[in-house]
Amino acid sequence: MIPKSIEETKMFDKLIRGKTLENAFYSILNLEFEEDDLTDFQEFICALIDITLTKLEEFPPTDDKILNTARTIKDLKDKDTFKCGSIYYIKMNKNDCFYIMGDIHGDKNTFQTFFEKTQFFKNPSKDVKLVFLGDYIDRGLFGLNVLTSLIYLKMVADKQIILLRGNHEIWEEQNGDIVPTALGDNMFLEFWKDYFNMNTIKKIKEFFDKLPVIVLLSNEIVLVHAGIPRPIDGNYNYIENLNSLNEKERLYEIMWSRPEEKDDVFISYGSPHFSFAKKQFVEFMNHIGGKLMIRGHDPEGFKEYYDGKLITIFSTGGSENETAYEFYRLTEPYYLQIFNGKIYVCNIFPYKPLKTNGG
Repeated sequence: MIPKSIEETKMFDKLIRGKTLENAFYSILNLEFEEDDLTDFQEFICALIDITLTKLEEFPPTDDKILNTARTIKDLKDKDTFKCGSIYYIKMNKNDCFYIMGDIHGDKNTFQTFFEKTQFFKNPSKDVKLVFLGDYIDRGLFGLNVLTSLIYLKMVADKQIILLRGNHEIWEEQNGDIVPTALGDNMFLEFWKDYFNMNTIKKIKEFFDKLPVIVLLSNEIVLVHAGIPRPIDGNYNYIENLNSLNEKERLYEIMWSRPEEKDDVFISYGSPHFSFAKKQFVEFMNHIGGKLMIRGHDPEGFKEYYDGKLITIFSTGGSENETAYEFYRLTEPYYLQIFNGKIYVCNIFPYKPLKTNGG
């Protein structure tokens, strides 16, 4: 059921009324923006975000105490799905099928193909969960379409859609202005600031701020955008319990760090962006009881690190994909499927599932 506040917007008739979920989704994804329509669109996206923020508050249910007494993921094995701060814990059921998409960066073609390959709309099932690892905007030219489509899906199918926050979803307020923390070409915020009012910009920021940074699955798989937090004094003893990861500095590191194919590496300080190696990764995962980490962040398509215990999945690219950022066209895009205790790596162009050693 569509909330009345959405039905009252002028864009509702154009995009949603009388359409199936699938057709409404594609109407939003393929919307062409006209300068004269932006006032109506801002009303629409702000109404979508308001409802979706309520959904994010309601599910997963909040429990602010459990993580204070949990040192490892295994300590949560008897708990149902919940959230605490920027951490979600998802209790997996026997029939659950998770599809995981890495960075999208405004790439409409791979985003649309992902839904076609997973047949999310054709074979609706509550057992199917779609997980997105962040970086929905910037670089590609269709970031607003991708973002609005995801917000709409989260509103209508909130228990099946899990949206993580990436480093490109970190916007900060400075002297009344909203600024990004990631830089580069074709930046979403820099462009739309010239067309949107500040209320709309702040509403999008509010949505980003509510997204989880860490998703812990009950099978001890850890989902993040980028990587691990820094060790302090060469170890992770400062992580007294899982709630320690909710500190802002740790969350920013998890959204910015990246692996190197080395046994050990010098850990830099002064910025949330740093490189880690196998030593740091193994120590962190052992400390929290994680068996496998899945992350995005780097344009590597599909890549395994550290004996298959760390997987990078990147979901934009393709040499003939005109909606991908030009630099990313050198990368073949992939997504993952987790089902029946196994992990499959799937090409977006064309479809060819491959088993991975992880999991």
